[in-house]
Amino acid sequence: MFGHKMREDKEQKRGKWRRLVSFVVVLAALVLWAPTIYVNLSTRPVRYELSHVNITVVPKREVAIVLGAALRDEGKEPSAYLQWRVDTAVKLYKAGLVKTLLMSGDGSYSTHDEPAVMRRLAIAEGVPAGSIEMDKFGFDTYDSCTRAQRYRGITSAILVTQGYHLPRAVYSCRAIGMDAIGVNAQSQPLEGWSAFAIAREWLSTDKLFMQLVVHKINPVATMLLSKY
Repeated sequence: MFGHKMREDKEQKRGKWRRLVSFVVVLAALVLWAPTIYVNLSTRPVRYELSHVNITVVPKREVAIVLGAALRDEGKEPSAYLQWRVDTAVKLYKAGLVKTLLMSGDGSYSTHDEPAVMRRLAIAEGVPAGSIEMDKFGFDTYDSCTRAQRYRGITSAILVTQGYHLPRAVYSCRAIGMDAIGVNAQSQPLEGWSAFAIAREWLSTDKLFMQLVVHKINPVATMLLSKY
């Protein structure tokens, strides 16, 4: 009888611990996912998908900020993501929706210069060289937004990147006072929605909130580097 009572007490304790652990896990997930959910919902009205709407529906802005992505062939050629971003930006330019393309990405090495590759692609697609600017210290999305505003005086822009990245990009620029909207870079079906990309955005959005809300951290590139 006594042994049966002890087993019941142990089982009750295990049940309490399991419920506590489950509660903590659910709470942690909600805390970690909350910024991503908020950013997606709050930017939805100012994000545009060219495959779903006529390009003329996109509001005009002076500048399209084209965000960098990976390179291939030892830094000589764009990845598919980067090619699609440039293609979309060129469409915006040719439609008269922007006057300037700002290529912002990591150009800190001669063997890895995202803005230079982006500029070359845009020129090959018919954009005049004089309508293209480069920021070679756009090491992350927050850097790109802050530097565009602080060093180039950009107060409104169209952000061009893939759909999985677009909410964070638009929110980053709007959070520092820029009148930013976003256009989803056209790409092949499902290519922009890999599990890795989604997980990366989740963690990057949490990092952004730490920068903007908690510590108000200035990006290193903005603090240390000039506009060039």
